[in-house]
Amino acid sequence: AEVKACEQAKKLQLLEVAPGTALSILQASIQRLVVEHWDVKVKRCKKAKWAQLLKVLLAAHSIFKLTWHIKLASIRDENLTY
Repeated sequence: AEVKACEQAKKLQLLEVAPGTALSILQASIQRLVVEHWDVKVKRCKKAKWAQLLKVLLAAHSIFKLTWHIKLASIRDENLTY
């Protein structure tokens, strides 16, 4: 959602800078800067999304490992009581 918002803001800002089709040199330069700015923001949003996903996957893996260790410990305890 954040990436889509960045893309939409980029489009709107480009329309503000150069509403027509014929661009002056100044408008073209400003347009290039706007595109670069929003491309960097989109890239940062995508990296943040992947970092969050990685954190979730690592947390899920840790929970799985923890439950597995608990099961092993309970099996070990059951074997010791016999």
